[in-house]
Amino acid sequence: MDLKDALGRVKELEEEVNALRGELEKSRKELSHSEGGITDRRRYKRAKVTFGISYRVWAKQADDAEGELPWEKSEIQDIGLGGLCFFSESPFEVNTTLEIQLTLPSGYGKILSCVNVRRCVTEKDHCSVAVEFVNISGYYKGLLEDALVRQTDRRRSRRYKMGYPFLYTILATKTKERGYIKNISKHGISFLTSYNLMENEEIRAEIYISDQIFKVVGKIVYKHDSSMYNMYEIGVDFGDIIDEFKDRLEENLRGMFQSK
Repeated sequence: MDLKDALGRVKELEEEVNALRGELEKSRKELSHSEGGITDRRRYKRAKVTFGISYRVWAKQADDAEGELPWEKSEIQDIGLGGLCFFSESPFEVNTTLEIQLTLPSGYGKILSCVNVRRCVTEKDHCSVAVEFVNISGYYKGLLEDALVRQTDRRRSRRYKMGYPFLYTILATKTKERGYIKNISKHGISFLTSYNLMENEEIRAEIYISDQIFKVVGKIVYKHDSSMYNMYEIGVDFGDIIDEFKDRLEENLRGMFQSK
């Protein structure tokens, strides 16, 4: 191979290297886009919570654009201020726009927003769909941030398993009933009762801990039928009770369990 041929070959190799670099950069950008953005994932922390979600394809992207599609219901895997990941029975193409209704706990209400699909992974019996919020309003983002802060704070507080009876009053009817505490923390209580309570009802609980009585108002956030003695399992959120009360409640709970 003479010098001219060698120089030509070097030029060809340089072009091939540059082409490979271009393909690598393109793949990197596509990966970042499909993951919801590398920058976004680092900027927004994700929390593993169990918010309920309803979703459907945005009417303007649906095949049947003349009418709105029915809502599908599911649960999310994790969520941050930039987006979320949820389970779906059907796959979605990347960049599909969905409408979502996100049900927040503890009386925070619902978030209505559009999201873009950034990743969809088909697994054995479901799909895992990662989406990014599209122009979510400041009001809704504030609601979500408050709910996430409350949920992550809740996870850091200990729940104490108990089997004690307690009294509660249904505020709307002034009816007094008896329940049996399953577990309790400074944020809420889970208990069993034979009374058919409803979600969003408010009760006043009277709980005896270490010879002290704690009276606290909370809202029912979930109800499940329990196989134990044909009773209902009720979850109550104490809401925005003052920090001093929360700390005193947890201090007494900790003292009671340490003394055993």
